[in-house]
Amino acid sequence: MLFKLDPTALIELMRTKARNAVPETAESLVFRAGVYESTREIDTAKSISFEQVVRRLAISTTLKTIKVGCEGPTDAPGFKSLLAKICGDRVEFISVQSVGGWATALNPHYDFSPFLDGCLQAVFVMDGDNGRQFNKPGRPFTEEAKRLTRKLDELKIPLRVLQRYGIENYFAQHALESVLNCDLSSSFPLPDDKPIATVIPNYNKNLSAVIIERMSVDDLNGTDLLQILEEIRKWANV
Repeated sequence: MLFKLDPTALIELMRTKARNAVPETAESLVFRAGVYESTREIDTAKSISFEQVVRRLAISTTLKTIKVGCEGPTDAPGFKSLLAKICGDRVEFISVQSVGGWATALNPHYDFSPFLDGCLQAVFVMDGDNGRQFNKPGRPFTEEAKRLTRKLDELKIPLRVLQRYGIENYFAQHALESVLNCDLSSSFPLPDDKPIATVIPNYNKNLSAVIIERMSVDDLNGTDLLQILEEIRKWANV
């Protein structure tokens, strides 16, 4: 009866009593606790559906549906938060990693091939700060972005470069005001081609994920960032 009510408690009780019991009784208690533990594990396994088994295997192995490379370490939490909004539970199958900036990515000695390990699809999303020519119509790629494109093309890894300076330049006013606890009407609309610290001096890049948590997908409507996230969602087979 106790096993049906709380098998874990029964197993722990039997093992506790075995430590203070005479050898013959202790041996019997340990044996019975082992039997109960095996029974509990079998009962637990029976309650798991085949779909759950497949999902757990996919998550526990190194194989990911997609890997997303972003520019810096402070960008990674923001992208994870955005992808969680777009992909829901499927975000467990997406790995977000930082490359450490444009200089690292363009270093001729930096090898991107390990980035392909354990995934079916990879993509890099870099900021527009060094990747876009903001003073030209259509904001074409800079020479740095063209060089990185050629480098990634050799591995068949697509490159996406934001149309704005960085991920922070897509933040919604209400989300920034909520986190920074101040009126930012004079700072909006945010500049596309400059770091937002030029108009919000007290902004801290480590707040990206927190600010994105206060945003909705609708806040990104009409932006190239949402298009990139939707593209990743399709690759992740959501």
